[in-house]
Amino acid sequence: MTKWPPEVDPFYEEFSQYYVCAHWNGIKPDNSGRQHIAFLGTRRPAIGEFALTTPWPDCSEFFHSEEDADAFLKSQDELRPHPLGKGWEVVQIGDIKAKYGYEPLSALIAVGNPHLEHPKPKTESASPAPSI
Repeated sequence: MTKWPPEVDPFYEEFSQYYVCAHWNGIKPDNSGRQHIAFLGTRRPAIGEFALTTPWPDCSEFFHSEEDADAFLKSQDELRPHPLGKGWEVVQIGDIKAKYGYEPLSALIAVGNPHLEHPKPKTESASPAPSI
């Protein structure tokens, strides 16, 4: 018999080196609220190019560097009809438990995630831009 949830989520082992944009809606100083982490995901709405949020860490937009994730996070306020608001930050997947106190279950464990892929490295143009 297997334990539910599993003690080790394979998502966190395999993807710990990447960065994501997260918002923790956790326990407040007055002990109200609930622990919940939202992530900026890979899905986009029918109208607009901004990222929709997701509760699944493995459905979030992955980045190789903190700088790329921060630039993506900052771009969301310009792409959205309304700014994201306070509390959104860049966090490395391997640091989620230390930062927020728990690791949310991945879609890989809970419902299956057939689209899970490592992000492609950001490619830099080898030739300089033509001067006009």
